[in-house]
Amino acid sequence: MQALLGSSVRVGCETDVGDDFDKFLPRSQWMRAKSIIYVTDDRFSGEPQAHLTDYSVQAVARLGIRRGGVVVRTIRIMRLGRMGSG
Repeated sequence: MQALLGSSVRVGCETDVGDDFDKFLPRSQWMRAKSIIYVTDDRFSGEPQAHLTDYSVQAVARLGIRRGGVVVRTIRIMRLGRMGSG
């Protein structure tokens, strides 16, 4: 994602296991942002606002990933905004 967006956009990662993004942009920093683009797919359960309680979903886009003409995964891209930030 970082390569696609370029260096002007900061990319963090929410994962139970540590990864390089934890060094580039620690969770404690990206969780203070005014807005977050949250990307997930149907392999993961739950909704981000269950633990990002200061945010509300402002927009959602879905993208089906196909293999052999069959949707094998659905990606959700959500724009989350900090509540009360105007």
